[in-house]
Amino acid sequence: MTDTNPKGRLLKSAGKLAQVQFVTMALGLLTRMYMPRALGVERLGLYYFAEAFPVLYFAFLGCGIDAYIRKTLPQRPEHVKDVSFTLLVYELGLAAVIGLVLFVSLRVMDYDAYTTYLVMVMGAYAAFLCIHRIILKQIFLSLHHYRIASNVELAIKIVGTLLILGLLFLWKSPTPVVWVTALGEVAGAVILTRELVRRGWIEARLDLPLLKKILLASLPFLATGLFTELYSNVDASMLGRMVGNVELGYYGAATRLRGVFLMFLPIMSNSLMPIMAETFGKARDKYLALVKDSMRAVLILSFFLTATLMCFADVATLILSGKDYAPSARIVAYLSPILPLTYLAVLVAIHLTIATSGKKQALIQSLSVGGNALLNWFLIPYGLTRWGVGGAGVGSAFASLITQFLGVVGMLFVTRSDLHLIDRAMGRFLLANSVAFAGMLFFYDAIMAVPWLPRAGLFVPAVLAYALVSGIVRVADVRLAAAWIKGRRA
Repeated sequence: MTDTNPKGRLLKSAGKLAQVQFVTMALGLLTRMYMPRALGVERLGLYYFAEAFPVLYFAFLGCGIDAYIRKTLPQRPEHVKDVSFTLLVYELGLAAVIGLVLFVSLRVMDYDAYTTYLVMVMGAYAAFLCIHRIILKQIFLSLHHYRIASNVELAIKIVGTLLILGLLFLWKSPTPVVWVTALGEVAGAVILTRELVRRGWIEARLDLPLLKKILLASLPFLATGLFTELYSNVDASMLGRMVGNVELGYYGAATRLRGVFLMFLPIMSNSLMPIMAETFGKARDKYLALVKDSMRAVLILSFFLTATLMCFADVATLILSGKDYAPSARIVAYLSPILPLTYLAVLVAIHLTIATSGKKQALIQSLSVGGNALLNWFLIPYGLTRWGVGGAGVGSAFASLITQFLGVVGMLFVTRSDLHLIDRAMGRFLLANSVAFAGMLFFYDAIMAVPWLPRAGLFVPAVLAYALVSGIVRVADVRLAAAWIKGRRA
């Protein structure tokens, strides 16, 4: 039956996911606030390296299969029995091979035994993160079973946070953190596999011809996912190799803070993809309006998140990481404009995943990775010279900002043939965002010189006035938000 109200279903599913996300975000904040204080800058940098390095290898594990799941299952739910067992066996086998390659690489590069140990444990985390969240969780979300997927994630977060905080209090070392993190994803994969069995959604039948068909269809999305993971981790890897763990510690603290403000990303992705895929297949006439409205809502929300983070980068860094991480504040400010670009990129990527083969998307992402690495090579030493301690991270953040902007422009250019997302009104909207963020970066030192309380008193009316005058927020947007809140209360 064709869904006559995709926007209503989208808001409903987003509301369910948001409730869980807010709880997990609050728990994640506790960990992010305590870890820098417990570990110190250098050991925190070691942890960030152990977290980032195996991703460069396990980025191959997803194989773009999640794109196939999210495109196919919303329209063909009965197909889950055909694919689930085959995909799980394939993923576990490939994970073992990648783990072996990772270990050999660490020995060849002559990393010390403790670093190798931490990286291998986080390699297990990266493997089961993929199996749990990219394969199993997406099966449940694609079939609109939000509750079980969200509840498992919430339980893992609660137990993991309590264990990490308790163990860090007793043992100020990255070791308990990596073990708890890895075992949490293993538990999530086991629980969701058990749910597949209980619901009769899995049959012990290995279908190699089907696997070949899935892998061929997923190949462009494998390349996109691979380059996306590389893009996300190239900064940390290059900082660790070029300037050491201390500068990486400052940069890692800044990226963790930015991650708090990306809290709506999984909500948006997990709620939008099934609805958009279903609408694209069954109610194409409603599809463009759904994408445009989603795009505007995401950009309005991300504008206020970004402006807040930029204006209070020093305060947020002090609260989250402590006074020892003060150099991270400038890095936070330069990373902040990436927030709306990331939200926009994910939304457009969802459309490209649904409506295209993914080849152009993969090409754009590959150019972004290469460009980011090249810019990092020049901007990391420049930033260190220009700003001193913490400056390497600022240079890396600026490299990411440039390449993310160019990547989003490229993705929007690809959509011009089937979706006219950038009309005159949207162009003015994006220009207003750009002017605001450029001004905040230009006057960064002056803003930080104002005490936080007077700054807050000036910030709220100034940002609201700018949003209304520039057209970022319209009266219709306010009415729509008020109606949605009223509906949720009812």
